[in-house]
Amino acid sequence: MENLATYIDRKNDLVADLQRYIKNLHSTKEVRAQSWGLSIRSNFSRLGNLELFLSDVVSAKKNYYKAAKTTVEVFNIFLEDRYPNLQKKETPSFTGLFGTSFMDAVLCDSEELLMDYARTIEDMGIMDPPFNYEITYALKYLVLKNFEKAKEHAIKAHQPKYFKLPYKGFSHVVMGILEKDIDLVNEGIALRLKHHERENKNSIFYSTSIEATALAKLATRSGVTPDTSSAFINKALLNKDVGIQYEGIDEILKALEEADRRNSGLLNRFTGWFKKS
Repeated sequence: MENLATYIDRKNDLVADLQRYIKNLHSTKEVRAQSWGLSIRSNFSRLGNLELFLSDVVSAKKNYYKAAKTTVEVFNIFLEDRYPNLQKKETPSFTGLFGTSFMDAVLCDSEELLMDYARTIEDMGIMDPPFNYEITYALKYLVLKNFEKAKEHAIKAHQPKYFKLPYKGFSHVVMGILEKDIDLVNEGIALRLKHHERENKNSIFYSTSIEATALAKLATRSGVTPDTSSAFINKALLNKDVGIQYEGIDEILKALEEADRRNSGLLNRFTGWFKKS
């Protein structure tokens, strides 16, 4: 078991990595949605987990907010064709953004961001993994309270052929919420807990299953009371905190704006040189 000082060091290292990454964004010449978006989102999410271990639940939720906000902005950058002077060779898809990212949006306690997340996230990539597509849309429409569409996608995701996938349990919870079937909800949460316990025995985050906790919180939000007795479900995260002052990701967006301006200047100089020659 690593001591407290080690966890603090890991947190400081992660913060430093994020700052270096953002600094490099100022001079980037390309925005690749899947790469920069996934990297930053993952770092914020891991930082949230570290804050959670250090018993700072509010700071954890602030970082989950930044993680989910990054996902929203990745999609918006593509939809709005922002930063036109930066080459965009990838478009966001569910392949890399499903899973923890949606759970971050649930856990951060910002209803506004959760709704924005659900409204914004779309599968715009060429790749279309059936399970990722269907369960993400089921979650999307569940949050938006379009239960007919949510069930349409949940049924497609809740197939035996998908029950052996790494994300098994998600469809059980969504179907259970839609059907008001508490046993199915609890079965889905139990599957996530079992997966967590098996796959994270050597992880520093072993003490908490983020996904099981988020699914339990989603069920509660939807009016279903799940079994939360497992020690792997973080009770502090289940509590809804109000009045959190979220910081957003303005620093990242400003770095991309600066890179776009710089790249515009480079393109103009290159075009001028080309015309002269």
